[in-house]
Amino acid sequence: MSLPTACAPVEPGGATPTSPDPDSGIEASRDAAAPREITGSPSATPAKAARLFSQAEVETLAGVVAGPGGAAGEVLTGARFWDQNQSLHFGAGAARVSPAECSDVLAWAMLMSAELPAAGTFSGTRAEPVFVAISADRDAALTLAFESVFKLPDCSPATLTVEDGSFTATYQRASAFTDADKSFAVIATIIMEGRRPAHFLRVAAKDGTLFIQATMLLADPDDYRNEADRLTGYINQVVRGERQLLLGASPRPEPGPAKEPPGGLESS
Repeated sequence: MSLPTACAPVEPGGATPTSPDPDSGIEASRDAAAPREITGSPSATPAKAARLFSQAEVETLAGVVAGPGGAAGEVLTGARFWDQNQSLHFGAGAARVSPAECSDVLAWAMLMSAELPAAGTFSGTRAEPVFVAISADRDAALTLAFESVFKLPDCSPATLTVEDGSFTATYQRASAFTDADKSFAVIATIIMEGRRPAHFLRVAAKDGTLFIQATMLLADPDDYRNEADRLTGYINQVVRGERQLLLGASPRPEPGPAKEPPGGLESS
């Protein structure tokens, strides 16, 4: 598995987990990524939480994510999406994790599970790409999983072992606010022998039964305010698209966060 040192697209098949067929949506092995000890039931949620989004609707919402110029990127599904998302989560769900009690935490923090609607896209700029991942809940699986995101700093540092070797991951809570019901931000750092540490800012949000993550490479973990504003801007695009869907309208791409320099990221 080739772990990322920058937030850039990986080739399909670059990750080692049991991935879905490219045409089937997310169908990876639930045993690889699902915790075994999460129990209980979610508390009452607003009426919009009862809305279950289909795979086609999730792909539509991924398609409304647009860079500063208003251009939307390619929507990724199936194995391409799964590999990219898992790469940016440092192989969680496929890696052997120490301490062992953090294995489920890191896997569920991906906010993905087998047979749930999911899609993603790249946006931002060529110099500063952003990866946005969207997933839709069923049977409160992701509602319960969302609590794992808040536990990431408690699993710092963690040692992850994949087929290419071992590395250390650390997680530091950050601050970000979105238009979604709940939000959480974390600075994830990957430390590999012989390489400079790579820092990533990840903002995760829950809005009803929809879960959205935006991730980008971070130059300075002590100065992330501008990056946080960009990521929340992309998440808010999806939230607005979701609310248009709930009203029966067709979501459309709109210009991305204005603070980014001109020249949106083009699809490849």
